[in-house]
Amino acid sequence: MFDISVEQNEKNYTVFLKGRLDTNGAPLANEQIAKIAKNAQSIVLDFSELVYLSSAGIRVINVLYQSKADDCRLVLRNVNADIMDIFELVGLDSMFDFE
Repeated sequence: MFDISVEQNEKNYTVFLKGRLDTNGAPLANEQIAKIAKNAQSIVLDFSELVYLSSAGIRVINVLYQSKADDCRLVLRNVNADIMDIFELVGLDSMFDFE
């Protein structure tokens, strides 16, 4: 099961990801993220309650990275060790800012 919620402070967004971001959750994540990507000044993806990330989830994050404005800062926060291993394995660990 996957859930997503968004908090907004002007053009700064925090996106809370919860559960399993896989092929079942990816459409909901894409829908919510598409609403904010173009107009955001900063986007923080909070992984504190995300327990699983599949290739479909990685694609969601990659699409966000590609669709955001050039001056928009994208931060991945509270990424657990298992999910960080996935980013490292596919070579995306240098592409994002982690907190």
